[in-house]
Amino acid sequence: MFLKQELANDRITYLIINAINGRLTQQELIELDEWRKEKAAHEALFNEISSESLSIHDQWQKSDSQLGFAKLQGRLKTEKKRRLYTIWSSAAAIVIILFTFGILLPRKNPETDAILFLAAKNITSARHGATLTVSGLKIDLSVNRSGLVVSEHGLGFEDGARLDQLKDTKILTKELIATTAKGFTYHLTLSDGTKVWLNANSSLKFPSTFLHASTREVRLEGEAYFQVKHISSQPFIVHTIRSTTKDIGTSFNIKDYPNDAMATSTLEEGSTLVWANITGKSESKQNGIILTPGHQASISQEKLNIAAVDLEEDLAWKNGYFRFNNQKLTEIMKNLSRWYDIDVEFEGKISDEGLYGTISRDKNLYEVLRMLEDTKEVKFLVKGRRVIVSTEK
Repeated sequence: MFLKQELANDRITYLIINAINGRLTQQELIELDEWRKEKAAHEALFNEISSESLSIHDQWQKSDSQLGFAKLQGRLKTEKKRRLYTIWSSAAAIVIILFTFGILLPRKNPETDAILFLAAKNITSARHGATLTVSGLKIDLSVNRSGLVVSEHGLGFEDGARLDQLKDTKILTKELIATTAKGFTYHLTLSDGTKVWLNANSSLKFPSTFLHASTREVRLEGEAYFQVKHISSQPFIVHTIRSTTKDIGTSFNIKDYPNDAMATSTLEEGSTLVWANITGKSESKQNGIILTPGHQASISQEKLNIAAVDLEEDLAWKNGYFRFNNQKLTEIMKNLSRWYDIDVEFEGKISDEGLYGTISRDKNLYEVLRMLEDTKEVKFLVKGRRVIVSTEK
């Protein structure tokens, strides 16, 4: 392993490695920045190293890294005489060093309004998967890319595969719990044909069958979109901690995360009856409000409010993208935390001004943060899966 003094034999090599590692002092950052500004070739080399670092695997031997280090030293000393297209070899060389010694972490760029690290490029969007709990047995549903289907014949998947783990377990009338962790989403079909899309960090409790029940009732924590199969004689009801939503032939979205300021029920099609759960009152004595398409019921501190909303924004997660329409940064970061499985910290005073933007949820975290950075009001530090957020104001 190289000692610090060996790395320091070439000052620029030392600065590049530690910039990507995030360990430079402010004075060293300025020094590196001045070197990058000297020539276009310097900036190209630094950028090439940054991009190449994401595509190189960490299966390198010490001899390779020593050779790579030597090549980089030579490249930096003779860059005047080489053509720009040979830069890639130096980039690969330094990446060998970084991966070998486990120091590939994000880079700082003091010239941008946001300081974004390379680690953010490695944090990808949510995957399809969930855990199903039946009588205490936990089953990983992510092994099959197709959604779970509950039927009178048992449990299986949309592609026809069966859920073998339950072949000896009777599930009739049993309560099932589908749970998504941070960074995972899932869709399933209930026994009545109702389709449910679970957002990240959510759970849905539902019976294996609705037969012989006067109502079809499920309990949600988190966020889900419901495409309900309407059965007039058997109402479909969704309970959350703060709200109850009753289907009257509809497709709707419900969001009620414990750490959010409010719960919401947003109607896309049909109609629903929504009421706030009030402590000490039974559902029969609570006042409900009928929603019409394009409207949202919001519940905060047991108070119910109705407003017209932008359906594209509220249903964006289900349709595969983020849409920020005058949304506060704190709320945006909550959503990103669930989708990318990251921990978010705020430093200093965070502006309450709304932000705007639309981007695919398939993008990696780096690309989303870059979009937010373009507001010129926010900057980020990304260390592993921890994101530190601050604003310029």
